[in-house]
Amino acid sequence: AMVVFSRLFFYNSQQLADIAAEDREALLKGMTVGDVYEKFIAGHKNGVRTGIVDFADRISSRISSMERFFCPPKMTVEEALVREKLLDCSGSMEVAVFKRGRSIEEIPSVETMWKTTTTQVNSQGKQTRALPLCLVLGPSGSGKTCFALKYLTQGFLNDSGKEQFSVYMRPGCLNIDFNPTNPLAPKELIQEVKENCAMKIGQEIHQKIDMHACIIFDGAGSSYTKSWFENKAVLESLCQEARELASSVTIVLVGTGITGRNLSSVDDAYFFRMKPWQS
Repeated sequence: AMVVFSRLFFYNSQQLADIAAEDREALLKGMTVGDVYEKFIAGHKNGVRTGIVDFADRISSRISSMERFFCPPKMTVEEALVREKLLDCSGSMEVAVFKRGRSIEEIPSVETMWKTTTTQVNSQGKQTRALPLCLVLGPSGSGKTCFALKYLTQGFLNDSGKEQFSVYMRPGCLNIDFNPTNPLAPKELIQEVKENCAMKIGQEIHQKIDMHACIIFDGAGSSYTKSWFENKAVLESLCQEARELASSVTIVLVGTGITGRNLSSVDDAYFFRMKPWQS
């Protein structure tokens, strides 16, 4: 029970989960999930619903997550993700602005750049790249995030024809060691994506998601993450880990200062180079 009810799925943030750890351990020591259900939920004098609320309060967890855990919805993970469509895992102002309908057409030369990049063939004469990876590059304020949200979440690289969901995340805010020599970082980053998706839809994700996932990592050029996102071997590992999350994926890196210098724009990944606004 300690392992299960320590998951981020039940909390609004990892910090809150850590704060509640001592009380959680004292309450659940030696118990199984079945024990918890019998003692705190089914055995509550005022019924299951009140038992769920009281138990959630005792371990400082989200009531909605506890309800979904003990009373799972009939909706599948895929159905829940389709309903959400775009999951903002960072509380970003950029996503809020995009959802309010900022016009992407106002960004300089965006249509020309899109067509040029997506129709460029590789060294084998095909319109494919070795990695399911897009880099959105350019100066600050050039519309990189807005471009990624509008153009790259609409099925780009989704050759499977499956339903799609998109995730927006700022990895620089995560408690991950983004040292290129840390072999666990790619797996940990995709696990963060998975756990945040589970929290957003209010149910755990146990299997590979039968959908196409577009995962946008914004702010990739920050001092904390830049060297990591510039490393080709790291990016190959990241794409491989992402393929374990969903049937097919598009990984999007957005960031001022990112260069993609170790990647080929012809054979490795798609490069979208935003132009600065003209005064």
